[in-house]
Amino acid sequence: MPRLIAFVAIVALGVAAALSLISERSAITGTGYRVARLDAERRRLIEANRKLEAQVAAAKTPSAIAARVKGLQLDLVSPDESLDQQLAKEKEKEKAKAVADRAARTMKSR
Repeated sequence: MPRLIAFVAIVALGVAAALSLISERSAITGTGYRVARLDAERRRLIEANRKLEAQVAAAKTPSAIAARVKGLQLDLVSPDESLDQQLAKEKEKEKAKAVADRAARTMKSR
């Protein structure tokens, strides 16, 4: 009888060790699959990031900015033109308009 108990105990320990080993191998395999999925996701995100960086670089070009400004129907001032020159042109336009308005008023009053 003591031999039978010892045999059953050894078999039970062997089964427990085998189950533990199988469980550990299963966890390792599952972790390996998860690492592979995450690595694929990381590569996909890196590629998406590269594409976005290329789009940002393209959007920062002067021609792209000029196209967006034209699309907004805003006046684009060339970098060669100074602020003083712009202000002088605007004053000339205002003076010409004022002269034209005065001339139109004097023509109406006659």
